[in-house]
Amino acid sequence: MDTTPSWIAVVSQWRRGQARLGRVPVPYVHAVELAGGRPRVVSTFDLPAGGEDDSNADAVTGLEPTDADCLDGACGLLLPGGGDIDPEWYGEERHPRTVNISHRRDTFERTLIDAALKEDMPILAICHGMQLLNIHLGGSLVQHLADDPSRLDHDRDRPRADAAHEVRVKENTVLHELLGPHARVNSHHHQGLERVAAGLEEVAWAEDDVLEAVVLEDHSWVVGVQWHPEAMAPVDRRQLSIFKDFVIAAQGFEQRRDLRQARSA
Repeated sequence: MDTTPSWIAVVSQWRRGQARLGRVPVPYVHAVELAGGRPRVVSTFDLPAGGEDDSNADAVTGLEPTDADCLDGACGLLLPGGGDIDPEWYGEERHPRTVNISHRRDTFERTLIDAALKEDMPILAICHGMQLLNIHLGGSLVQHLADDPSRLDHDRDRPRADAAHEVRVKENTVLHELLGPHARVNSHHHQGLERVAAGLEEVAWAEDDVLEAVVLEDHSWVVGVQWHPEAMAPVDRRQLSIFKDFVIAAQGFEQRRDLRQARSA
């Protein structure tokens, strides 16, 4: 039996400074492909053809930010990193270092999060994605981690394959099964979770106790990580295992959906 999921929705990134232009999130697309999944980019922006981010990816573009119909037929949702989130979403004033905000992107991603959670569709939320998941569920952010000089330098240039620090992982969690009790991870973020939303379980922390990963209780597979496993997946089998487990969860979702549809036919 062919167990390849029909497709996994990978949300496009926003092209900074361009209100209606986005970019193909190439490393995320490639990581899903490496894990055996079939990605489809879904974008509330237009995606210019050609250029450095043209991966020939299957893509649906120019979607309305409040329309979740693009998830029809999807088996999983991947929320990538990139840019900050307006603190208006969680009732705080904007920090001077909170920049590169797109309300259109965040509205679109929150629309998709809501639709995916209602269907118990697997979600992998990375960096900005993990932060937005927390905000959507009622949490808040530390807007600039470096304001506390005791913290590690978490904002390391751009996402790279090189590890920057270690995380410790909580036992009896999906990430512990995949990564073990400790893992070396990269780092490219200047914000982090402050008030953790109800229902999110804290499952991994950096050496300075900054929260690095969460899972959503009472859902089959919803994982958020603060680092960038998509950049490490091509050279690190443990980081790739996150995407492989995501693809397996997507396969399970598709099988459950097909069974429900067969029973209702």
